[in-house]
Amino acid sequence: MKPIKPHSINELMQRVSNIAGLTLGQLASHYQFKTPEHLLKEKGWTGQLIEYALGATAGSKPTPDFEELGIELKTLPISYKGKPLETTFVSV
Repeated sequence: MKPIKPHSINELMQRVSNIAGLTLGQLASHYQFKTPEHLLKEKGWTGQLIEYALGATAGSKPTPDFEELGIELKTLPISYKGKPLETTFVSV
């Protein structure tokens, strides 16, 4: 079942806490997401999975992922030690 959109920042943060520590495989299995054979060739898959799990509603529209909350979700690859593997710039 697809999660409904969160109605508050607190609700969104609770969902984040609920999935924290899960592997992508565990999260995909829970939501019956097909895991790509070559994850490096499917960079957007991780973001789509996390957006789905958290109840994001924007899809590919040029609006924040959580439209009613005005929140954009960004995912980036990290090493096994938790270090970012890409330089990321965020502007407001």
